[in-house]
Amino acid sequence: MFSQQTQLEALSLARNELSVLSPSSFTNLKNLTQLDLSYNKLEHVDATLLKPIEAKLNRLILSGNHIPIGEIRDLLWRNKVLRTLEIADCGLTEITEFVLPEKLTVLVLAGNYLSTLSPEVLPNTLSQLDLSRNHFRGLSEEMMQRIDSITTLKLDSNPWTCDLCHIIPLLSRVNRTDVFSLKCASPYHYVNRLLGSLHKDQLNWCTAPSYTSSDANYYLTVDDSKIGIIAASASVALLVLIIFAVLAAFLYSKRHAAKYYTHEEKRTDERESIFENQSPLFGEELSFKFPMEASEKKVAIATIDEIKNHALSNGT
Repeated sequence: MFSQQTQLEALSLARNELSVLSPSSFTNLKNLTQLDLSYNKLEHVDATLLKPIEAKLNRLILSGNHIPIGEIRDLLWRNKVLRTLEIADCGLTEITEFVLPEKLTVLVLAGNYLSTLSPEVLPNTLSQLDLSRNHFRGLSEEMMQRIDSITTLKLDSNPWTCDLCHIIPLLSRVNRTDVFSLKCASPYHYVNRLLGSLHKDQLNWCTAPSYTSSDANYYLTVDDSKIGIIAASASVALLVLIIFAVLAAFLYSKRHAAKYYTHEEKRTDERESIFENQSPLFGEELSFKFPMEASEKKVAIATIDEIKNHALSNGT
């Protein structure tokens, strides 16, 4: 279609619902410097698509297409002159190394699903960076050092977590206009609070699940680490109190059990004493024998002659 437009310098095919581009779509467009393919329906692109125009192409817009990051890398790796790359709203969850051309000065990554970004992936030549509308909760100190020299930095509309584990590197740079106007998304008592209105002493300990020990170690090494130390000390003190309480309860229950068994033995002895012969409850000795056995009567045996003689002697 454009093979005869050899002098064409800028071409926009944005918002045309394109889902397929032929590898020869831009043949003979050797003077093309700007190409806009944004907000089409592209999900795959041929790695050789930009080869006819790579000598002079310095601005490429792929925003609004869900092209895998691997295919973007294959599409761009030959380009040595590209200065502006816009890949906003592309559903990206990560940016790996060796994806971005090394001479970029403008990079737009807005509206993706990025929550972390390694400073190594960013070209050293960047002067403008747009990370707005992503999923960043905080930026590491290494990342902030990497982007400190960037002239235009957009970080708005991210779910910034205003606690000691996420926001300290940003908070230390609130003198920058774009950072000062950022708003907290959590914790709840700081929602919509301007970052520039906060101080380290007002922040809570790590409240988000993405907390790591390295984040905590960073804060504990800065000058104003007293809040973190107090929080940690309070936690240790609470743990010690709980241990003492459990130990006291155990000793009390053990002592109570020993006392119970001691009184139980005493009660057993008292019960047994009731059935002893010298029980204090009765004045005489108890006997469970029948009366005849108790009196132990003797039986006398006599002959008839003895009975007769006894009767005669008595005058009977």
